[in-house]
Amino acid sequence: MDVQQFGTRMQRRLLIVEDHPDTAGTLAVLARCCLFRTLIAASGFMGADICSWWKPDVVLIDLSLPDIDGRAMAYAIRTVLKTAKLIAIGEGGVNAFDLEQAGFDDHVLKPVTLERLKDVLP
Repeated sequence: MDVQQFGTRMQRRLLIVEDHPDTAGTLAVLARCCLFRTLIAASGFMGADICSWWKPDVVLIDLSLPDIDGRAMAYAIRTVLKTAKLIAIGEGGVNAFDLEQAGFDDHVLKPVTLERLKDVLP
């Protein structure tokens, strides 16, 4: 990887919408390992607000947020950020068709590994 590629990739923005601080922090470290600038939102409403002004390229959304369902959040974000990649983060029992209908591009199961994150990030 040359310096130009490194600089271009570091301009990519990734928003993590996760209410559990340890999980959010771990995801941020993993995203930075993949050369993304990151922000963390501790709630769905905070995440939606950040999306409106920061315009992330990728949004990782916990499906079980305390203030808004992750699927509803994805649907709302999709109307504002048409080209952003939306990735659901959840426990087992995730219905891929349901997630696709909500506007998600992909999903990962917890605990998220660096290898799996690399697979789903653009």
